[in-house]
Amino acid sequence: MLRNKRGFTLIEAILVLAIISIFVLIGSIELKDVFADAKLRAAARMIANDIRYAQQLAISTKSDDVEVFFNKANNSYNVNSGMVTYKSEKLPEGVKFHYNTFANDRCIYSKTGNPIHAGKVIIEHNGHYFTITVKVATGRVIIYDYKKQ
Repeated sequence: MLRNKRGFTLIEAILVLAIISIFVLIGSIELKDVFADAKLRAAARMIANDIRYAQQLAISTKSDDVEVFFNKANNSYNVNSGMVTYKSEKLPEGVKFHYNTFANDRCIYSKTGNPIHAGKVIIEHNGHYFTITVKVATGRVIIYDYKKQ
């Protein structure tokens, strides 16, 4: 007598595993882009906050030589005042300085918290750019996001 057997055939099991593998592959590719964008966004916020820190340092110490020095060769920057380095940061792996408009790669603040020169620094990761701009007179720091085209 033939009985009704319950279960899956080998072909059905392989087909289900193949479909699941395709979904996992698609999900991992999209997550990779999300993590790369998050890394770049975090780097932009870190730079902007450290520029604001330099501005507050100039006001609190009443110093005319507080600067943020951008080192494109090392993908790093320092917050300095005279011969003292208050903070030194390296950009996350894969994120790099693309361009900056500050004279001698330095954003310098006066003791009133106003930048000596306005400018911007652009960071990049895989064709995605963020621009951190320091406005003239006020020293306001703004982050602009430029997606891949």
